[in-house]
Amino acid sequence: MITYGQVRAMATEVVAIRGESFVYSPMGVGMCYYAPDAPNPAESKRISGCLIGEILSKLGVDITEWVDSVDSEIRHHHIRVENRAINWMQAAQERQDLGHAWGEVLKYADKLTGMDDA
Repeated sequence: MITYGQVRAMATEVVAIRGESFVYSPMGVGMCYYAPDAPNPAESKRISGCLIGEILSKLGVDITEWVDSVDSEIRHHHIRVENRAINWMQAAQERQDLGHAWGEVLKYADKLTGMDDA
């Protein structure tokens, strides 16, 4: 089972690699592509997927065929994930897709899900 702790720790690692100021969707297009080979609105070379795709991929989840919301894809592929981890990822994904920097996305998801004290 993927835990909230694993997701949150990997999120910190991914953001450290790309930088807190990295904006996946600079125009706030509201679209997320999980896999790096999908059209990434922020990078013409398509070197990274969205934050949630990066996190789950690094945790060993095959996200190459994912196109729907994170909770739908988790259910569809029968992946065991703690509910609070799903809630956190949904909040982060929502904020990212509106054009916010990844550093702010982490803070938003922590606060929205009540995990900022965890």
